[in-house]
Amino acid sequence: MKFSSVPLLFAVIVAFWLWAARSSLRRGELTAGHERSIHVWLGLLAAWAVMTTLLATSGAYRTASFYSLLPGLWVPLAPVALSLVLLWLWPDFRSALWALTASTNPRAFLWLHATRIAAIGGVIKGTQGLLPASFAFPIGIPDLIFGLISLVMALAYHRLRPGRAVLIAWNLAGMGVLMLAPVFMQLGLPGRFYTFTAQPDATALFEFPMVLAPTLVVTLLFFTNGWHAFTLWRTSIRAGVQHRVPDPAGELS
Repeated sequence: MKFSSVPLLFAVIVAFWLWAARSSLRRGELTAGHERSIHVWLGLLAAWAVMTTLLATSGAYRTASFYSLLPGLWVPLAPVALSLVLLWLWPDFRSALWALTASTNPRAFLWLHATRIAAIGGVIKGTQGLLPASFAFPIGIPDLIFGLISLVMALAYHRLRPGRAVLIAWNLAGMGVLMLAPVFMQLGLPGRFYTFTAQPDATALFEFPMVLAPTLVVTLLFFTNGWHAFTLWRTSIRAGVQHRVPDPAGELS
């Protein structure tokens, strides 16, 4: 098994949401029931992590019948689909995710996305022929740059004091650098649209532990960007578009 920081990144994402939920509970923004809904969501994501790991290690992800289903275009969307279904069907979860996102210091989200500098590992593996360059470079390099920008913004947060418009633009940029990831992934998989045939191809992305990146971590970060942007926009509409984002409880100062 090749070393990868991807499982650690998933643990960081889970820890972030657990911390945000507990902090919001202590501030009175959430009820205990709301916090439990966040725990259920994270538990389901962990179950998907186990499932996708088992599919990778069993070889189910490396069969011709699987590749014929164009998996690059839909398998990575599983965590987003799960989250959206819960938001639609479960009012407690919807209220909880909205409240904790709105009340959490934006700097915390900057720190979370600063972890995307870990994309440098994928870029290096692309240069070493361990991952497909057709995916590692067009997706990994912009993701690395976004992680560096997030780190700079987090470090200089109190000096920059970014407004909602800036933070929304930052979140949309974070989504944008990942938007074409499923397309580049699919173009490197055997089947109808197999374009990037140089080895290693995108089948390497379905090997454990790397499989946790496209099927879980990347799309969770994409979802986090999207939900944070939506929350900021909705808050702006309700507040009459204020120029500065408040610093809840002085956290992370």
